[in-house]
Amino acid sequence: MSVVRGLGSVSLLCLFMACGGGSGNNTGGGGGNDASLTVLPASSTLIAGGAPLDFTATLVSASGTIAWALSGPGSIDPSSGNVTRYTPPATVASSTTATLTATSGSLTSRATLTVNPPATLTVTGRVVDTVGSLVPGATVSIGSQQATTDTAGAFSISGVTAPYDAAVVVLIGPRTTAIVFMGLTRADPTLIAAPLNINAPDSTGTVSGSVTGGDPLPDDSDRSEVAWGSPDDPQTITALFTENPWSMNFSWPGLAGTSGDVHALQWTPLTGIPTSYKAYGVRTGVVLPSGGTTSGVTIAMTSPDAGTIGGGVTVPAGVNLTGKTLNIDFADGASFTVGTESSASTSFDYPVPTGIGSTASVTAQGMSASGLGLTLTQLRGIASGSTGNVVGLVAPPVPSTPPANATAVTNDTDFTWTSFVGGLHIVAITTNSSAAPDYFLITTGTSAKIPILGTAGVVFPGATVYQWSIDAIGPWESIDAYAGGPSQLPTGGTVINLSFSASARSFTTL
Repeated sequence: MSVVRGLGSVSLLCLFMACGGGSGNNTGGGGGNDASLTVLPASSTLIAGGAPLDFTATLVSASGTIAWALSGPGSIDPSSGNVTRYTPPATVASSTTATLTATSGSLTSRATLTVNPPATLTVTGRVVDTVGSLVPGATVSIGSQQATTDTAGAFSISGVTAPYDAAVVVLIGPRTTAIVFMGLTRADPTLIAAPLNINAPDSTGTVSGSVTGGDPLPDDSDRSEVAWGSPDDPQTITALFTENPWSMNFSWPGLAGTSGDVHALQWTPLTGIPTSYKAYGVRTGVVLPSGGTTSGVTIAMTSPDAGTIGGGVTVPAGVNLTGKTLNIDFADGASFTVGTESSASTSFDYPVPTGIGSTASVTAQGMSASGLGLTLTQLRGIASGSTGNVVGLVAPPVPSTPPANATAVTNDTDFTWTSFVGGLHIVAITTNSSAAPDYFLITTGTSAKIPILGTAGVVFPGATVYQWSIDAIGPWESIDAYAGGPSQLPTGGTVINLSFSASARSFTTL
């Protein structure tokens, strides 16, 4: 028994002292029989074109400089030190192995890297214009592949590697326009051909009628309007009237008729923020045939109860507050712009009607101190009686490079700008030359290049004067969220941020 115990003690001692030369990953001495060099992670699987990975080498019972060497695709940086970063190659045709070796003196250790091609997906989406009408006959380009949208605005392209850029190429009269969505990953995008209304309206119609109640018409001290609300029409349509009958004309996507509600609101005074609301009424379920007229819509108005809303505007550095706007909104999409004030005051206390199923929205407008950008933020869903509401303006994006009147601009030129926080940037690159294409680049990033789209029939011309500017929409959490439906504006939240360039920069192509 004592012999066994003795052998056991020797075995444990050898285990702790690395008897017999250690692991197969280490060779030589450099610091005695107990010296070792270890690389972690010892093995890893990466995706071509994916994120880099750091590797760490650790010396035990030894000292010295660690050198790194790579056998196989990809690159490392730095080539010496305790840590190096491996960047996988942009592409591989099939699963490929690389070996990363760390050396210090006569000690070596290796890590095995497997680089796989990224998974591909079939992108099946649709193209619509800014009012939601389907766009047939558009070319959609992803990488070297193209597809043409069918009569339902649909397209499908297989073998796509995410993230990907999707370009919608359309003809607006004689002009070729490319709208490029940059950095998509979803397989079912709705590509809004922003900021273009490509199609003529599918359907048009007229609704007319009269109102009763409220101050008798005409009344020079009151403002009276009707507003249409319908899920079929994403736009707000209102009509001002001073006497009966009133009438409103509007259009909507699709060839079928539509239905909705007609709201009527009367307030005073004619300009500025209202001091009181005289009357309100609504006629629900109004049916309008495509291309037709619905008349005789009578709306009985009564006096609403009075309430107030209060709050303030936060203004970022470098932005001047130029005014505020008050809207009265309804759940069916109808909305009345009831007043504006061109005051730089950051606080507000506004009268609103109550008891009519409405909420209020306040829009703050600002301009960058440089005069280069306009910014608007709308806070929606404000209930009567609420205070402490905050409308937070966002600084507009400002162009950085190329500078004004730049020359020799090519597809390799970086366009850069400051960020519109939480929003998408729409970079408009346009020209007055009818023979040259326009570009609209939609991205959450702050830099882009004019894409090469020759396979889609879009040729970037030389010796041509262009202008570029930046608009922005938010809040959008990603380009995928923006491509999730037909609306350009965020839905489901209470805030909309918008920005518009006050002027454009010129440049000339090489």
